Amino acid sequence: MLYPIEIKQSHAVTADEAGAFTVLDRVEEKRRGMGAIICACPQPNLLRDNLLQLPVWYI
Repeated sequence: MLYPIEIKQSHAVTADEAGAFTVLDRVEEKRRGMGAIICACPQPNLLRDNLLQLPVWYI
């Protein structure tokens, strides 16, 4: 299982900014699990069913 993480400098991110995560769907022997975008946002947020927005202070 692969859990992708991307780091952004932005205060507000969208689910579209994790488009590169779909590349992992081509890895035949692995599945993609919950992903996260770590950013300067004020609070954690669910961007879609398998993608979280996490503030840098949260980790």
